[in-house]
Amino acid sequence: MANQQIIPREVYRTMFEHLSTPVAFIGDDGTLLLCNSEYDALPANMQDAVLAVDQSTLSDESQHTVLDSSVCFIKTELGFVVIVRTQESTVPHLDKVLKHLIKEAKTAEDVFAGTAQAISEYIGWKWVAVTQFLGDGEVEVLAFWEGGQPAENFTYNFIASPCELMAKSERFTQYSDVDDAFPHHKLIQDMGAKAYAGLVYHGPDNKPLGHIMTLHDKRDVDYKYTEEVLELACITLSAHMLVNQATHELKAAKLDAATDVLTGVGNRRAFDQEFNRLYEHWTATSGAALLVIIDLNDLKTVNDTWGHEEGDKLIKLCATEFSRLGRANDKCYRLGGDEFALLFGETTPALTDVLKRRFLQATERVSVVMSRPVSASIGFAQLDSSIESQNDWFKLADERMYADKNRYKRASIRSVA
Repeated sequence: MANQQIIPREVYRTMFEHLSTPVAFIGDDGTLLLCNSEYDALPANMQDAVLAVDQSTLSDESQHTVLDSSVCFIKTELGFVVIVRTQESTVPHLDKVLKHLIKEAKTAEDVFAGTAQAISEYIGWKWVAVTQFLGDGEVEVLAFWEGGQPAENFTYNFIASPCELMAKSERFTQYSDVDDAFPHHKLIQDMGAKAYAGLVYHGPDNKPLGHIMTLHDKRDVDYKYTEEVLELACITLSAHMLVNQATHELKAAKLDAATDVLTGVGNRRAFDQEFNRLYEHWTATSGAALLVIIDLNDLKTVNDTWGHEEGDKLIKLCATEFSRLGRANDKCYRLGGDEFALLFGETTPALTDVLKRRFLQATERVSVVMSRPVSASIGFAQLDSSIESQNDWFKLADERMYADKNRYKRASIRSVA
């Protein structure tokens, strides 16, 4: 299933201002959040009547008659887009075009194909292409529709073509005799195109990223709605780019906030969140869960003898090995210094023995890389009905880890003696 994005209000505002049809955005609470100048010019009683429509009766796309005018309500993640059809409205079925484009702008997958499909369906030209500028005149077609059906994508060079002129001007460009105007452009001649219309779409930094072009094999095509629909489609694509960038930055920020800088495993914050989630899940389901606390032995000796660079190397090697102790979805966290934690959900009693064996093998591998003996102390705590709180669960694992460390220290003293 495609990932759903939230389109900022500012994007809707920009989309609406490019339309000559009265369009508004109404929140879930029935308040008018924004509108274009055409909607603002409607009589006050008309605007009040639109706001008075009971939203609980509305579906994803609903048609209502309000004071003898046809009003379309399109459901979005933030409320409803409202389109008032008046005699002066330009694009027929604009509500369907807008709904399709809004849907595609919210969908992380196939936004280019969806945009090409919407334009092909509502303009009716033979060819529709959504492209990306690659540089040096090279253009990649990201979505191509021919005769109302998806066709194979391709690349071409737009030098000495209407696409080049349109890209330079960044304005809507049309030709009713494109084959005569550009007799030497291979793509146009091979397609047998007679009419052309195109417009650039931009990225978050307002840099031209590509363009949408429509072509037809007849000269007598109707340009009446082409510019408005292409403009709306380009704004929608730009909105998609804006939302995609914001989503990517948010994910990156969340990852940074949850990742230990030195080792790349989860940090204390990430551990606390997963620890809370796992405990709450166990409380609700009484499923099995296991907490493991690990503390490296003699890290101070390594730092004092060979330097902190060697100490950091040891910590990173251990983090890598500890993160491989469990299954693919089991996580390792660095709690701070030389202390690590591992959380396991849906465990079995046999898992502890498996982890103990893997743990010893992991420290042996680190010893080989470090060219000196490496060890760590470990404590296991299975979550069961005898544990009354999260603190008790963590405390039990921590106490068992320190008990293991004390055994290591006593053994070290005996070996020296």
